[in-house]
Amino acid sequence: MLKKLTIVLLSALMLGYVALSFWLPRFLILEHGGELKKTSPALFSCLTHKQNWLSWGVNWVAAVDNNQVLHGDQLQWHSFWFDDKVLSITEIVDGEYIQIKANDAISIELIIEDEEPYSWLQMRVDEDLGTIRINRPFAYWMTSKKQSTLEKTHKKILSTCQN
Repeated sequence: MLKKLTIVLLSALMLGYVALSFWLPRFLILEHGGELKKTSPALFSCLTHKQNWLSWGVNWVAAVDNNQVLHGDQLQWHSFWFDDKVLSITEIVDGEYIQIKANDAISIELIIEDEEPYSWLQMRVDEDLGTIRINRPFAYWMTSKKQSTLEKTHKKILSTCQN
């Protein structure tokens, strides 16, 4: 009797997990923003200075220039959950944003909004969880840890660029 009850409960839990995996979206989007007492050009200058990135948990894998962040530079961002992936700077728009991608699965954007005399820095991570639905509940379960990591990294960036 106890064995049957255990099997029924485990089956119900697994069925619930599978059902949940079909309801969760494919894309996970995390964001965090903050205000700085700097102009947009000054903030952008901070964001494109390579030495600052080292204090944010970045190792440069391949870089065109030693001082300036440029399109095509490759990096590993060890403070994130995808620290084993090589990311590439795919787009830089002067004074507006920097986009970083790891293949088509992960995208990071550092977005600047000018609100003179202040600036707002938004950090956004888009993660494609893929077509295998069974992995999605676990990925969403880890969201609070991922959000916490994003917030800590964003605060490091704000602290560096505020000085």
